[in-house]
Amino acid sequence: IQDSQEQTIREQGVQVSDGRASDTFTPDQVGAWKVIAVFRNDENTLHTIERRFTINPVNNISVGDNQGNSINLNTTQGDNLISLPVIEQPNPDQMPQIPNATAVNIPYGLLSFKANTSDEWLTIDIQYPSPLPTLNDNQYYAYLKRINDEWKIMNMDPSNQDGYFELVSNTTIRLHIKDNGQFDADDRAGIIADPG
Repeated sequence: IQDSQEQTIREQGVQVSDGRASDTFTPDQVGAWKVIAVFRNDENTLHTIERRFTINPVNNISVGDNQGNSINLNTTQGDNLISLPVIEQPNPDQMPQIPNATAVNIPYGLLSFKANTSDEWLTIDIQYPSPLPTLNDNQYYAYLKRINDEWKIMNMDPSNQDGYFELVSNTTIRLHIKDNGQFDADDRAGIIADPG
């Protein structure tokens, strides 16, 4: 399997059963993909089949975790998701240290995605399957990002030059991420990576 730069990203033998072979591959990025199958028939003649397909950017997608939760992502203002979002559970030994926090709760795991933006800012809504936890007076929400193995803490301050988040409802947050700011893990112009 080759990606849009024609780099081989997967090469695998497939077991043949009853004259048929099958394999499943889920592309994780938008762009043109190529699948090349090489096989021999009963007469030992070598055959090659090549198929191309394109994955287009989307502005709305759902992603599930291994616990049955589904999280919806929606971009706004003409921005698009260009990678398949992924949810992973945080390693308890690698939890971030937040100043003055006695505990950190990550109820839906770490969400990673890439998006393109037509201007300096990406705006994306993340809708969770159930209401976010209700907070006491001494608690607050923070959006955690892990960039180059360093935890970044995004808060709700709209004066932050690099990004912030806001509560849209009790199930939805809206991220505002500046292209090439401290909350963007991709240094290319127009591409914003949020690595969870």
